[in-house]
Amino acid sequence: MMRDLIAAAGELVEQPKDIPVWAWLLGLLIVVGVPGVVSLLVQHPIRRQVKGIAADTRESRDQVANTHSTNLRDDVDQVIALVREAVEQGRQTRLDIGGLREELRQERRERHDGDAALARRTEEFGVTLSKHLHDRPPPA
Repeated sequence: MMRDLIAAAGELVEQPKDIPVWAWLLGLLIVVGVPGVVSLLVQHPIRRQVKGIAADTRESRDQVANTHSTNLRDDVDQVIALVREAVEQGRQTRLDIGGLREELRQERRERHDGDAALARRTEEFGVTLSKHLHDRPPPA
């Protein structure tokens, strides 16, 4: 069978007369086989790397894939909008609290001023009452 293959190969390709068929086939095997073997040896680590990358890609896809009908980007955009709204509400609340504090300070100033005015009027009334009681003739 091998002889038939060698003979068939010899008939297909014109071989030089002084080189035997087996030597010509050995040369052909070296020219074609060596690069093929080298190619397989080089591809082996590359295939391993590709399999690792494929596994990492599957893992990444599993982590970002939604299990519901909405798009992940739409979900993220909604979350960002909610965060912005919460930040704005926080700013408004801070302004409101600042306004309330200012109102309380104003109320304290007014109450202090009112208490001071009341104390002055009470003292003035006391002085006026004392004068009135001292200046009054004794009862008969």
